[in-house]
Formats: sequence, C-alpha cells, structure tokens
Amino acid sequence: MNRWHVQRSWPALCAYLLLVDVGLLLYWLIALADVMPPAWLFKGYHDPVISAWNWSFLPLDLLASLTGLAGIAFTRQARTAMGESLILISLCLTFCAGLMALSFWALTADFDPSWWAANALLMLPSGWLMAARLRNLEA
Repeated sequence: MNRWHVQRSWPALCAYLLLVDVGLLLYWLIALADVMPPAWLFKGYHDPVISAWNWSFLPLDLLASLTGLAGIAFTRQARTAMGESLILISLCLTFCAGLMALSFWALTADFDPSWWAANALLMLPSGWLMAARLRNLEA
C-alpha cells in the first residue's frame, strides 16, 4: 500500500490537522467558558434553537479532533496503518462538520464571511486531502 506518511505532502497534512484539531478544541473550550468575544458571535448565537444547533456539533468536532490527533500520534509511533486510517476518518468528520454548517447557513440565507470562511477551511482542504489520499491507494 502506498503510505501517506512518506509522501511530500505529509508535513503539510500534519500541520493542517494540528491547526484544525487544536482550533476546534479551543473553540469549544471558549464556548464552554462563555467568553466568546461578541464580535465573533454568529447571527442568532443566543437563540435557544440556534444554540442547540451549534452545540450539536460538539460530538462531531470532538471525534474529528481526537481521531486526527490520535492518527498523528499513531503514525509517529510507527503504527502507520492505524494512524493513517484515523487521519482519513478525521478528515471525513472535519469535512462533514464544515459542510453541515455551510448548508445550514445557505438554507437560512445567512452569510457572514468570517463564519463561512472558517467552515470552508474545514471542508475544502479536508475534501482535497481525502480525494488525494484515495487516489493514491493501491487496489
């Protein structure tokens, strides 16, 4: 099997995963502490239904972060098959989180460039990295 960790794109993939996974964990710590700066809040942040929608992402984001970080750790410990599998799962979950958020905002005709950009950065690189990985798998 063509191993991901020996490809030239591996350092960039790890940097992306670390940035996204740590970023998601920090976002939820800030949300939990309820210290999000008002300028960063999305439209309807204090509406109970919108708040519930936002918190519904917590399990998805935690799974994405934990599988990504675990994948990097496993790969560094020479457990590459497990590590690369976890990384692929993480990318899929991250893609889904971004897609779900953008879909919701598109359906509600809500366009906030900062939130759209943040979620596009979850979705687009993850989708590209998954596609690139799947293209390189041997039959």
